Amino acid sequence: MLCVIVDDEIISINYLEKIVLQIPQLKLVATFKNPVSAKAYLLAHPEVYLVFSDINMSGLSGLELAQLVPKKKVVFTTGYEEYARESWRISNAIGYLSKPISLKDISEVAEKIHPIYLAERIALVYKNTTHLVYRLDDKTVEIAFDKILYIESTGNFSNVIAEDGDYFAPIPLWEVHKALPSTTFARVSKSTVANKDKILGATNNYKELKLLGGSKCKSSKMYLQNSDLLTT
Repeated sequence: MLCVIVDDEIISINYLEKIVLQIPQLKLVATFKNPVSAKAYLLAHPEVYLVFSDINMSGLSGLELAQLVPKKKVVFTTGYEEYARESWRISNAIGYLSKPISLKDISEVAEKIHPIYLAERIALVYKNTTHLVYRLDDKTVEIAFDKILYIESTGNFSNVIAEDGDYFAPIPLWEVHKALPSTTFARVSKSTVANKDKILGATNNYKELKLLGGSKCKSSKMYLQNSDLLTT
């Protein structure tokens, strides 16, 4: 989970940085003394998910910054208790930490937000008659069915191997398979779904398929038999 720190005091930045670097769920990618610079960076980097921000800063307060980057989750860090109530009025605020901040404080924030982060990262697969369409973070990925060679499982995620390149899909293989036309795509191994129109033949005792363009993918005799592809 990518995060940044925004604070107009370098001592506070350095202190918090040492703590954040100890949290395995967090990856610190930038720190800012200037909240205006932080705003520009955050708007240009949609992959950043979490912001640790001081509130009382010159030029742009942490509350104002949070409202200008509504897609980011914000944890406010401040030494002024009077800001607590006001901070909770910010829709994307998920926490408020009073300085001095401890390792336990940041650990609890990470444990709280990480399940939310994982849930929001789950891509939605959309029904489409010509393309595999799914959401990846804030983007929509579209891959034409007739350009897909095969899809391989990588645990809970998938890699779509297409004629124009490889695409990461944070979706399990079974869910991707459901979105593909059954007349064209078949499960050829436990971890692979292939485009039947791209198959040239099987090799290595049916443990591998040769595909158009020189690609190869894993296969299994049992799965090929179940998919009526054994004679391909």
